[in-house]
Amino acid sequence: VIDHLRAIAARHAPFRVTLSGTDSFRPVSNVAFMKLAEGSDACIDIAEEIRSGPLDHDTRFPYHPHVTLAQDVDDVALDRLPPGPHRPLRHLLLDGPV
Repeated sequence: VIDHLRAIAARHAPFRVTLSGTDSFRPVSNVAFMKLAEGSDACIDIAEEIRSGPLDHDTRFPYHPHVTLAQDVDDVALDRLPPGPHRPLRHLLLDGPV
């Protein structure tokens, strides 16, 4: 598995991720998350490669690049999430293990 992940990492250049806006996976799951304004395509490409070879498996949900803020959030709190889009909050350069 480690060799599989190292090979994938070696094939990808560093990329920028910009977080902007909040959302939830309601009604499927009461998870609050930050949306990606930039970097989603690179995350999807890497996730697809990771789920191959020794890590090949069916997923329960489609992959959706995001940063989880909280899980099992009650509906009242999810209703208070600020609507998006917002100005970008943070730019990250992903160039190694996080």
